Amino acid sequence: MNKLFARLFAVFIGLFFCAPLFAESYVFFQNNTSLPIQINTSQNGSHALADVAWWGKDGTIAPWQKETNIWWANRNKGIKNGKDYLFTISLSAGTDTIQFLVNIKGWPIGSGLKFTLVSPNATPVWYHDKEFHEATFMLNGKLITAKFAAYNTRTAYSDMMLVLHELHPYPTNPIDLINPDVVNILSYNIYMLTPPLAFTNQETRAEVIPNYVHGYDAIIFSEAFYNSARRTLLEGLAPEYPYHTQVLNNPETIEDGGVIIVSRWPIEFTNQLIYNNCEGEDCFASKGVMYARINKLGRTYHLFGTHMQAWKSDAKVSVRQEQLQQVKQFINQQQIPDGEPILIGGDLNVDKIENKADEYCRMLSCLQVNEPTYCPYPYTCNGLANHYYAESANAEYLDYILPLSTNGAVPLKATNQVRILRAIEDKLWNIFDLSDHFSVCGRFVFPAETLAQNADNNQKPVYMNAEEKTPDEVTLLNRFTQYVNTLHNQSDTMVAVMVNNLSNYFNSHTAQLLTDAGTIADTAAIKQQLRQLQQQGNVMLMMQPSVLPLRRLGR
Repeated sequence: MNKLFARLFAVFIGLFFCAPLFAESYVFFQNNTSLPIQINTSQNGSHALADVAWWGKDGTIAPWQKETNIWWANRNKGIKNGKDYLFTISLSAGTDTIQFLVNIKGWPIGSGLKFTLVSPNATPVWYHDKEFHEATFMLNGKLITAKFAAYNTRTAYSDMMLVLHELHPYPTNPIDLINPDVVNILSYNIYMLTPPLAFTNQETRAEVIPNYVHGYDAIIFSEAFYNSARRTLLEGLAPEYPYHTQVLNNPETIEDGGVIIVSRWPIEFTNQLIYNNCEGEDCFASKGVMYARINKLGRTYHLFGTHMQAWKSDAKVSVRQEQLQQVKQFINQQQIPDGEPILIGGDLNVDKIENKADEYCRMLSCLQVNEPTYCPYPYTCNGLANHYYAESANAEYLDYILPLSTNGAVPLKATNQVRILRAIEDKLWNIFDLSDHFSVCGRFVFPAETLAQNADNNQKPVYMNAEEKTPDEVTLLNRFTQYVNTLHNQSDTMVAVMVNNLSNYFNSHTAQLLTDAGTIADTAAIKQQLRQLQQQGNVMLMMQPSVLPLRRLGR
């Protein structure tokens, strides 16, 4: 019995003296939104901790800033038994504010902790568990989900993570999807090295990525090395992107090239080139170029995806310059007809920020591409905003979609927009990022191609009225209707059914769509139409042929 009391006493003494080491709590905040978030903290109520016993951030959290400490308290100093100490963390964007509240209650030994979120149209509920909790609301015009949970770092679930997650930061413009003269291509280095080279949640990220890449015409993936994760990724993408190339590969190398192109529209032809030079560890992989000829609603696009030599030593820069020459030669070998758009994209590993040895300018000159307009976010790799990218590394811009300028298909508009894709799923909690690179969306608007110019289309145009028009006068809707009829005549059932659904939608909403097309894509009207579309069971955004009813066109 004496031994039992001695042991209990030793445990009590140990806990007493160790308590100060663990009696701290933190609130961490992750900004998964395009909004700057203003943080203000205050202490409320009749009992207050001394200033030395707590701290709260007052300042601005930048858009997309990763995990940041915004509140701290020492729960071992000045806490009185039975007393409550309330802290308010206000998070504001524009004129809208939500609050995260933390309450510390003194116990005879130690203290307890509970927390809640005060948000629009929701009744606050106090929690003191380790479960995930969330609420969705509008914040400065954006649809936001706040998700939060306590988690175990120093002692039993004493810290909290709060995330504001923007649900649709990059909405799809439905006009783009049904316009053959506009193409949206995503370039995404997805950082899926084959284990044991890395263990970076590859399978989990492969499961989740399809949830965040809706609405593109095609996607160029690079670093899709891990075979198992790549299969998972393609299965998840298949409902929206049913067409894909093979992965870039040379069986003589240890690893494949990791480049693969997926498409919403039929891929009519593919080809590949393996670079004949490399440097260092890149020689273990089949670095090169993947080519896909894509038919979007009757218009042909030629897409070249690559992942070029990495790093910035003089030798590696020299290798990249040689690879650029090989890309240009490979494009020329495809004998692409004049007037058909050519796009080159992927992780080119040319940093336009540093532009070492004038490499960025030399790249544009060598490939003979037009420089696009770069939209605001300045990096595709940034450790201050990415879980997987080292904070000590310099921020870089390495990923592009570039339009060739030499074959007569010069875009009227060409933009490259960095898109930061973050996950909110439980299984990626405290990670959030889907890769060590951010994605880049290239949007290109080409001059309207008349039916007479479409070499693959020999059918007589079908018009909406009896009066025949010249090809130059054919409207988007005329051309679209003609393409539907051509597909029907060719018995391409799957594509024809997809396009027919789009045609029905277009006919039903033409006036409103054309009005909204003159505004920015992220408008309430566009969102409302997309919601209506989903409620109607249509598939404008995801166009899933596997779930569409098979019916004849024109009935």
